[in-house]
Amino acid sequence: VSGAAQAQTERRYQVNSVAVKAGLFMPSGKEARNAGGRHIFALEADYVAQYLPDRNQTNVVSIGYIEKGDLRLIPMTLNQLFHDNKGKTRYDIYYGYGIGVYSARLSNLENSNGSKLLLGGALTAGWNINEKSFIETKYHAIFNYNKRDVGGLNIMYGYRF
Repeated sequence: VSGAAQAQTERRYQVNSVAVKAGLFMPSGKEARNAGGRHIFALEADYVAQYLPDRNQTNVVSIGYIEKGDLRLIPMTLNQLFHDNKGKTRYDIYYGYGIGVYSARLSNLENSNGSKLLLGGALTAGWNINEKSFIETKYHAIFNYNKRDVGGLNIMYGYRF
């Protein structure tokens, strides 16, 4: 059984493979919610840069697009994901963290000054439904847009190519 799980995971996380995701972004900061709402449509694409099967790790580059009203975010992150490719649980789950640069605009503030590049990080947890499709949550912690929180939670459905 573990050999079959290993082979399936290796196909799923092949280097140079791509995934697209769509879902909702829920801002955690009051000003961001006022600018864009509580639930904002979000898109994201992943590119597998490295797969290390002996360490159960995948390094993924992600870029997203989130915009509604006066809020726009473009997250660009490098993520390290850990997955269960040995069948230790009955669920095919993964989790990880990332760092990145976020292009952020919060236009509803008096001192907005347009788009800014901000440093941030992400925490990720996901469940592989099958070899191609998955559900993922990702929390973006974005450091300080004029002392305001523009981070939040993504809940997305994804498909691998």
